[in-house]
Amino acid sequence: MRTKHCFVTGALALLAFTAAQAPASAASLNVSNGGATASYNTATGVLEVCDTAADGKRAVAQLSTGTPGESPVQVADTDGAGNACARATVRVSPGRTITLSVWVQVGAEGTPEDKVSRRIVLA
Repeated sequence: MRTKHCFVTGALALLAFTAAQAPASAASLNVSNGGATASYNTATGVLEVCDTAADGKRAVAQLSTGTPGESPVQVADTDGAGNACARATVRVSPGRTITLSVWVQVGAEGTPEDKVSRRIVLA
């Protein structure tokens, strides 16, 4: 019975993890880590990043559009947790694969920490 119990526990843990990583909807793509959240609304083109931890670091989001010759767009929330989020408008053509990343860093030239990314193909 011990083997069966371990298998069921492992399966439940995997199911819980999968549920926590819900697929991106057609209208938005969201990512977060311990200190920041980022979202991209595919309908409005709004890219947003919010600092969620009072840790002295800035929150940065980057949207890569997969368009040849086009640089990724970055926005940074530099005013600390609990204040206004940073936003930019980024229009992406249907059929493109976009990648949304979020991380925290110390200062404008800091090294990205706790980077998390998600990718979808726009319909």
